[in-house]
Amino acid sequence: MTGIWNGFLRPIWLLPSDHPSLGVGYELGRAVALGKPVLCLYRRQEGKLLSGMISGSPGIVTVVYKDLDEARIWVEGFVKSASTS
Repeated sequence: MTGIWNGFLRPIWLLPSDHPSLGVGYELGRAVALGKPVLCLYRRQEGKLLSGMISGSPGIVTVVYKDLDEARIWVEGFVKSASTS
C-alpha cells in the first residue's frame, strides 16, 4: 500500500493541522475510527482557530503549541504514553 492508506497501518498518528484541509480531517476521522492514538498539533496563530470538529473530538488529543521546541515536548510525551498503553 502507498500514500494515505499506508498510514493507517501506523500505531500512532501525529498530524499537523496548522491550516484548513479536508484531507487532514478525513485522516483524523479514520484514525479515530480505527482506535489509533491521535495527537493533533495546532500552531497558535492570531485570528485563527482550530476546527471545533477536531478540538471537540473525544478521540483526538489536541495541543496548541507556540514553537517547534514546545511541539517536540508534546510529541515525545505522547509517543511515550501511547507506547506504554
